Amino acid sequence: MTISDRVRIKDVRVLSDNWTTLKNTTFEYRRANGEWQTQHRETYERDNAAAVLPYNLARRTVILVKQFRLPAFIRGYDDLLIEAARALGDTLDVRLIGASVVSKFQRSDLPSNVSLLGWMDRNQIEAELDQADMVAIPSRWEAFGLVAIEAMRAAKPIIAFRIGALPEIVEDGATGVLCDEVSPEKLVEGFKRATRLDLPAVGRAGYERFTRLYDIEQTHRNLSQV
Repeated sequence: MTISDRVRIKDVRVLSDNWTTLKNTTFEYRRANGEWQTQHRETYERDNAAAVLPYNLARRTVILVKQFRLPAFIRGYDDLLIEAARALGDTLDVRLIGASVVSKFQRSDLPSNVSLLGWMDRNQIEAELDQADMVAIPSRWEAFGLVAIEAMRAAKPIIAFRIGALPEIVEDGATGVLCDEVSPEKLVEGFKRATRLDLPAVGRAGYERFTRLYDIEQTHRNLSQV
């Protein structure tokens, strides 16, 4: 059973859309005893962020409470991407950087074509990015899509769902592949469609789009006109 089998999104309401998007999400969560429990979460859409966690000085460890975290579920790496990789087998090699606060998969449960690389510094991340054929962003929801901008800056094609701001950033078939429905099956179809593209050329098109719309000088010019 994956985390998708334990979560049923029932309602999403936008509470604020000023500085960023604040949403209230109602969902049902299946507990270990099989009981479905209705829960509510408020989440900000600000891409990845830092968190302040309690620290035990004597043991030199971070103190965590094992619980379901809606933002991690929204990102989709723990189930959508891994299930797509499982379906595609040897035709796809997935390398995940970072780690979930509470992992939904045991390493022994992962398909052989998925590697968990853990946390890396900036230089290590850029080295991995340089070797990648494309960047996957399997988010269920997405605000601005900073990861997509970083991928375009590195001249890498993007595969993502057609949600949030991503359709404004990624040009389907030109700078990446957009999947119309949030599901592992549609992600599999997207990866198959990507194999029919000239990925280096798609990556170069993404870089050209980045320099035209998102580089720092262009951003300053746009802001000065506001």
